[in-house]
Amino acid sequence: MVSTATEFSPSRAAAIIQATPGVLRPLLQAVDPPLCRWHPGPDEWCINEIIGHLIEADRHAFAN
Repeated sequence: MVSTATEFSPSRAAAIIQATPGVLRPLLQAVDPPLCRWHPGPDEWCINEIIGHLIEADRHAFAN
């Protein structure tokens, strides 16, 4: 396998995950609350569900 600049090391992945709340917070503050609850389709998640999933995944993935 050829190493490229786009490969992630564990420390790079951790840095991106750690920065995610700071990136998302200002973007989400600009969204009206009703839009955060809107489902684009019957089997599609709303913004609130996506953010909740990110929070839960972070809690479980990095609990240890």
